[in-house]
Amino acid sequence: MRQFLQAIPAVLADLGTNESPQQFKAAEAAARKVGMSSDEDINPALVAKIPLAFKQMGMSVHHEFDRLANGIAQGETAPQILRRLSTITSQCTACHELYRLSPRQ
Repeated sequence: MRQFLQAIPAVLADLGTNESPQQFKAAEAAARKVGMSSDEDINPALVAKIPLAFKQMGMSVHHEFDRLANGIAQGETAPQILRRLSTITSQCTACHELYRLSPRQ
């Protein structure tokens, strides 16, 4: 989750500093970094403890970041990229509404 949160401002910063879709290389790299390939770094012991629905939501976000990176690579405009990013952040918000860690009592 932390990596998702780090990727979002990296994408936004690149959109804010470049005017041409061909220049959004940093945004593409940031999105690709948290796509499905990043899933390899997850501790298997932790994955075994996570509810299936949580894993499914997480995988969906990884896939959306891959789609975002592909869209950027294909020359999507900043508004198109922002719509994709909005979809991703909506998924993040939905997940955080459903899953919360409770403090130990």
